[in-house]
Amino acid sequence: MYLVRFACCYLTMEFILHYMYMVAIKDRKAWIGASPAEIAMIGFWNLMIIWLKVITPSFISSLFYHPLSSS
Repeated sequence: MYLVRFACCYLTMEFILHYMYMVAIKDRKAWIGASPAEIAMIGFWNLMIIWLKVITPSFISSLFYHPLSSS
């Protein structure tokens, strides 16, 4: 199940990074002249990219980390 979740998160992150240029808009400060709703969406998608970058390694570690039982 974790492998499927990892694949979905990874593919979503790749899709966002390749087809939605939120990081480029943020880095170039290209939001000048955008409406408040557009700025909110830029911020939302930037947070989604950060969240996916943080959660992807945690999925990988959960695949390989099996704690010893305490009993």
